[in-house]
Amino acid sequence: MNSKFALLGVSAFACLMLMNSCTTVGEHKTSPSLYYLNFTKADTEEYDFLRTVYQLASDEIAFAQVVSQRGTSANVKSLADNLSNQYGEVLSKLSELADEANVLLPFPGQSTFELTAGLDSAGTNVLEKVYVEQSLHNQEYIIHQFKNVTNNTKLSTNRYASEVLPILKKTKEETEALL
Repeated sequence: MNSKFALLGVSAFACLMLMNSCTTVGEHKTSPSLYYLNFTKADTEEYDFLRTVYQLASDEIAFAQVVSQRGTSANVKSLADNLSNQYGEVLSKLSELADEANVLLPFPGQSTFELTAGLDSAGTNVLEKVYVEQSLHNQEYIIHQFKNVTNNTKLSTNRYASEVLPILKKTKEETEALL
């Protein structure tokens, strides 16, 4: 009987150690509530901001890389390089903000960028036109997200959004000039 209790105790201890190791990545320990319950320190507004802007910025970078490789227009290639650099910085800052708020980025269910049907074999003029239009649409939505979060109660997110918003608006104006 005592051996059964000892075996049960050792099994329970091993199970706890195994479950605890699932939340440890290197020297960083993440709260189990983040993995099991998706509990974060972010309010709904900040959570939506982080996830939405991360997804759109990732898509913008991927599309910009395609246009940089296949495009012919110097203006569009310049825009693609500029947006790729700009959104690369945004992604790194969003990752920092997400770490502070215990938000998983990239979200495990996040979709990856794919060219829509027909664009993979489309001519460069069509690809560049679609890129500029899609980029403008994404920029408008990203600016909308940044405007929403400028009034957020979390100071680090609020300050970052206030700093970056004028830069994003200027880039949007440059993109509109290409249409």
